[in-house]
Amino acid sequence: MVEHQAGLRGPFFIWLLLYAGLIAHLSLFPWHFEMAASFGPVHWTGISIHTRGELMDSLANVVLYMPLGFIAYRCFGSLGAAIIACAALSGGIEWAQVYAPTRNSSLRDLLCNTAGTWAGASACRYLPTLPKPKNARWMLTPVSSLFLACWMLWMAFPFIPLLRTGAVSRIWQHIVHPDSTSLIEAGDMLFATLTLGCVMARGPWLLVSLAVLPLQGFFLNHTVSLARVLWGFLGSCAARFVPPPQYWLAGSVCLWLLVRELYPFHFQTTPGSFSWVPFESLFNNPRESYYQTIFGKLFLYLAAIWSVRTSGFSWLRAGLIPFAIAAAGEFLQQYLPGRTPEMTEPVLVAIAFILMRAAASVGP
Repeated sequence: MVEHQAGLRGPFFIWLLLYAGLIAHLSLFPWHFEMAASFGPVHWTGISIHTRGELMDSLANVVLYMPLGFIAYRCFGSLGAAIIACAALSGGIEWAQVYAPTRNSSLRDLLCNTAGTWAGASACRYLPTLPKPKNARWMLTPVSSLFLACWMLWMAFPFIPLLRTGAVSRIWQHIVHPDSTSLIEAGDMLFATLTLGCVMARGPWLLVSLAVLPLQGFFLNHTVSLARVLWGFLGSCAARFVPPPQYWLAGSVCLWLLVRELYPFHFQTTPGSFSWVPFESLFNNPRESYYQTIFGKLFLYLAAIWSVRTSGFSWLRAGLIPFAIAAAGEFLQQYLPGRTPEMTEPVLVAIAFILMRAAASVGP
């Protein structure tokens, strides 16, 4: 029995590293550091709570570290080792925040993080082992996991929650006074959720994915859009009527990729400059919006590769067709005013192909 439990610890170490990385990202974003002397004296704030915002932050720190404590106990098999390891992570993050001008190092956060770790590790130790779900609909394949991860990156990155009453007010304003939605935004959401519905096979994970749309207002740099919600649910509902193999879906997604590359079809006779440096726009645009654009395009290229592949084409053609569309679109964008033709799109297709091929080699 002990050897069986030890054999199960390997995957939990992977989850421990991934979740610890997520906590470090949330705690140190936007990853801008300076010498402490350049922005004030080095000090840690105390443990007292003075405002409602500090109370919400403390509760969030407890909840955030509870899954980490749960996973750490499964890895180490010891309550003390789990608490020490997670407390060391929290202490290191708090110390790094000393050199982050937009962050505050707090003893209160360290105590809350440790308390959350203790609660999660204790739950894992004293509660009975949860049974595996018997319903296969809850099981994620490597391919569906890839789509879900890319979708969450597109919809929620950088995953910074806004736990303030002002977020509710902003969401209400967007509901009462909805913003106009462009053709590109509507089409992206329609074809993205259409593919997502086919990949997730209309299971519960599809509902989890769609639930992010009305909750976007609670994430940093995201706003709620009623149009996105409506187009998203429309696309997911349409997935019920797309029979396999997805010839119609493959053709529609590939055609949409070409349309979004050349829209609004106002060509000029003099070509513009072409950049052979991928992701060059990253240094010329706000990173918050740029990352969302990149993850969105990556999701659409995954959708194109998956739909072409499931239509019966070989892996080579499933990669070459979206690559040809992206390359042709970037070439023709030289004749579209206001566009920035570069090698980013073909590189994204190559990345999507590698990810999809790797996921498919692990499982269906």
